[in-house]
Amino acid sequence: MPRVVPSQVVTAIGQLFPQVHKGENFLLWGGNRAEVLALLDLIAYIPSELMPHDPHDFVTLVIGLNFLRGALAHWEMKDTGFSHGAGGERTVIYDIRDILTRCPDAAPTPTTTELLFIQDPAFREGLRLDISTANQAFANAEWKAATVLAGSVVEALLLWAVDQQLPAAITQAITTGRDNGTLQRPPPERQAALGS
Repeated sequence: MPRVVPSQVVTAIGQLFPQVHKGENFLLWGGNRAEVLALLDLIAYIPSELMPHDPHDFVTLVIGLNFLRGALAHWEMKDTGFSHGAGGERTVIYDIRDILTRCPDAAPTPTTTELLFIQDPAFREGLRLDISTANQAFANAEWKAATVLAGSVVEALLLWAVDQQLPAAITQAITTGRDNGTLQRPPPERQAALGS
């Protein structure tokens, strides 16, 4: 199944309903049936993790989508104009567009490991997103993308683990490696501290 992200639907809304670019309010008629069906189909392809997390936005989106479904059913009997949805003063298309504008285009799938041992929330979520994307690439047989992303996650985790060590322990490990011949020279940022 194709993966559609919210920003693509926002762009499509501008193409399907050009009045949105002008900021005009407008009625939806039976002649808009194809555009409304296209919009509903595109939104159905957005993965759940990219849908609104804010409860108010989610409820407003559901109301707006059902308003459009109701209009489609009504148009089968009578072609009347619809303007407002979700209790607002503007065409429901604006409500849907505004909500999708606030949705992310990338988010980890719900099954992706949480990495709760990492305290920094931005770093944790960035790694989680990379893991999720690597899994998606692997599932799609995109071997290079999966390998590069997975490698970057492993590298980031290794650097994070090193940074969790006390400076004295890092200095001792570098000294031990240099003394037993496994480390020919210390890493550049450590050379000044060791007087090398």
